[in-house]
Amino acid sequence: MDRISVLIFNTLSARQGISLPGIGDLYVETEPAVMEQAGVVTPPKYHVVLAEEGSKGLTPVVKLIATVQGMDEEQAKEQYTEWLAGACTEEGVVIPSVGKVRNGVFAVASDLEKALNSGISSPVYLPDNVGIKRVITWVVMAIIVGVGLSVVLILWIESRSQIQVADRMLSEEVPAAVVDTAKSVQQSAVNDTIADTSSVASVQPVASDTVHKAQAPVSTKQGKYKVIVGTYSTDANAEKFIASAKKKNDTLHYEKLPRPNGRIMVVAYSSDSEQEAQRMLKTLNEIFPGAWMLRK
Repeated sequence: MDRISVLIFNTLSARQGISLPGIGDLYVETEPAVMEQAGVVTPPKYHVVLAEEGSKGLTPVVKLIATVQGMDEEQAKEQYTEWLAGACTEEGVVIPSVGKVRNGVFAVASDLEKALNSGISSPVYLPDNVGIKRVITWVVMAIIVGVGLSVVLILWIESRSQIQVADRMLSEEVPAAVVDTAKSVQQSAVNDTIADTSSVASVQPVASDTVHKAQAPVSTKQGKYKVIVGTYSTDANAEKFIASAKKKNDTLHYEKLPRPNGRIMVVAYSSDSEQEAQRMLKTLNEIFPGAWMLRK
């Protein structure tokens, strides 16, 4: 491709115009994007348009030749005239890689067409339009999910409140029945060992049993508050403990209290008064270390 054809090609591919004496003005127009059908868009395209010479006020090619090749405009004009004579053919004015001008119509060459529209030229498929129905559906679903989460949260809070209320009721009425069961299981293993080895006598007695006997209030067999002094897994071991306990304090009313788990508790004192039971518990702890109170 000759120098002048290269100059024309570069100018048009840069989407600029140029004035060609004897041919006309060549410039680039933009064809806007078109949505041919729903969701399908044809990208914008660039076209080379031929207009009457001097009508667009474009830069003459002779001036560009002089600037690029470093010559005066007279020399550039002679060079252009020589080039134009060679470009004129029976088919019209043929500009290599740029196009052909015939009967006032410009036909762009494939090389220039590719340079102008090197991007996406085929139709583009857009995502589905978000219609009003879909928006409403999303809003409704969001509301339903939000309400569902709120209901779950409220039910969870209420359940926690009910559990806390139940815990308070148990602590006021029968908390020891739960907590004391664990204590009884732990103590029964120790107490069984003591009973089986006949080492109950190793429990340190108080110097004067008369002190405990004088302090012991009247025991109520069916009292709500019971002082437990031992827990055993067999009736025989419980009897052994009671026999040895009576030697330490025979004023107490010892009784066996079977539990649902098969353990047998030894009760040394019962009362309907929690204060009396607490005072007795302190006293019995001196004789039977580890004694505790069961609230029924």
